[in-house]
Amino acid sequence: GMLNQFAQGREAVSVATIRTADIEAWLAEHATTPGYRHTWINRLSTLFSFAKRQEWIRQNPCDRVERVVIERKRPQILTAEQAKTCATLIRDELPVALGWLSLALFCGLRPEEAEELQWSEIDLEKGIVKVDAAASRVRWRRLVYCTPGAVKWLAKAKDLGAALPIPRHTRRRAVSMM
Repeated sequence: GMLNQFAQGREAVSVATIRTADIEAWLAEHATTPGYRHTWINRLSTLFSFAKRQEWIRQNPCDRVERVVIERKRPQILTAEQAKTCATLIRDELPVALGWLSLALFCGLRPEEAEELQWSEIDLEKGIVKVDAAASRVRWRRLVYCTPGAVKWLAKAKDLGAALPIPRHTRRRAVSMM
C-alpha cells in the first residue's frame, strides 16, 4: 500500500536516517492533492511514531512537516432536474456506474455503502435494498425502501449491465464526470 510506496528504494536505509526534508521531497512528488498530502502525512507520522516508541529514532520527522487543512464543504442538495441530469449523463457515458449512482442518488445510500452492494441485495419487485452491517458505516443492517423513480433507475441500470459492487476507481470516475 501507501507505506510500501514510500519504502521503495529505501529498503537498505535505516529509519533513523530519514529526515523531514526527505519526507517533504517525497510528498512533493507523490501527494498531488491536499487530501493525499493529509493522508500521507498521517500514515507516515504513524509509522515514525511507532519507530520512536521502539526507540529506533529520537524524534518523528513528520512533526516538522507542513500540515494542510482540509475544509470539508457542506454537501449540496441537488434539485430533481440536477439529479436527472447526472443520472442521464452516467447512463449515456458510464453505464457501468449507473447502479451505484441510482443507489446513492435516489435511494439515499452513502456512496461507500452503494459501492459495496451487490445486485442480489436489491429486490426490484418489492423496491427494497438490504444494506448489510459490513457495508454500513454505522455497522447496522437495515432495509431501504425505494421510491418508484429509484426502482426505475435501478432497473435501467441492471438492464444496461451496471456493475455492483463497483470498483472505487469507477465511482471516482463517475463523480468526476458530473
